[in-house]
Amino acid sequence: MEGEKIQLRGLNVFFQTAGLGPAVLVLHGWGGSSASWEKTMESLASRGFYVVCLDLPGFGKTETPKEAWSLDDYAGFVREFSEKLSLKDYFLVGHSFGGRISIKLSLIDKERIKKIVLCGSAGLKMKKGLKGELMAKAVSLAKKVPFLRNFFKKPLYFLLRNKDYVKAGETMKKVMALAISEDLEPLLPLISHKTLLIWGEKDKLVPLKYARIFKEKIRNSELQVVKGAGHSLNLEKPSLLAEKIFLFLKNG
Repeated sequence: MEGEKIQLRGLNVFFQTAGLGPAVLVLHGWGGSSASWEKTMESLASRGFYVVCLDLPGFGKTETPKEAWSLDDYAGFVREFSEKLSLKDYFLVGHSFGGRISIKLSLIDKERIKKIVLCGSAGLKMKKGLKGELMAKAVSLAKKVPFLRNFFKKPLYFLLRNKDYVKAGETMKKVMALAISEDLEPLLPLISHKTLLIWGEKDKLVPLKYARIFKEKIRNSELQVVKGAGHSLNLEKPSLLAEKIFLFLKNG
C-alpha cells in the first residue's frame, strides 16, 4: 500500500494505491476512508489490479470543503481526481455514500468507466413507516423544546440509521442532508454499465429490499447477497468481497 497526497480544488487530498494492472477506483462510505478498504485493496491488488481509494473530501486525511457539497460536486471532484491520475479506463466500486457518488459519476464519466460495483449502496428514499413518522414528529418537537433533546436522542439515532450525522461537523451535516434529500431512483435506468450489486443479508442501514429495487431499475445488473453479513462488507468480509469483485471484473 502506498499513501500519496495531491492538491485538487484547493484541498489537500489523500489517497492510497496498491498493485499493478487494470485500474479499480474505490469510493468509500460515509465515515469511512481509504484505511477502511486496505484489506480489500490488498486482496484485489494480489489478483492483478491497480487499486486506488481516495479519502473523499471531509473524510479521513482529506480536507473538508469550505462549503457543503452536493452529490454533483462530489461526482465532478472524483472525475477530476481520476483524470489527474490518468485513469483512462477504470472499474468503479462504490460503497454506501460512495455508491451515491458512483451513480452520479456513471452518468458524467460514462465513456471511461468499464463496469460498476455497488456495495450496500445508498441513494434511494428510505421509507420510515408509521413508527418512523411518529418518531420524526417527536424529534422535531424536541428540537424546539431544549429539555426534551436528550430524551429523544436515541429515536434521532434510529431515524438517521446511525450516529454519523450527530458526529459530523456543521459542513458535513449539510452535506449529509443534501445527499439524503436527493432520490437517485430515477437515474438508475440511465446506467448503461454492467453492474454488480453486493449486499449483506443483514444490512440494517440499507436493507436488502432496496437492493432489489436497484436490481429492478438497473437493466444490466446482477445481485449477490452475502449471508450473515451487514452493511460494511469491506470490514466484515474483505477477502470474500474482493473475490466477488474480482470474478465480476474478470469475466465478460
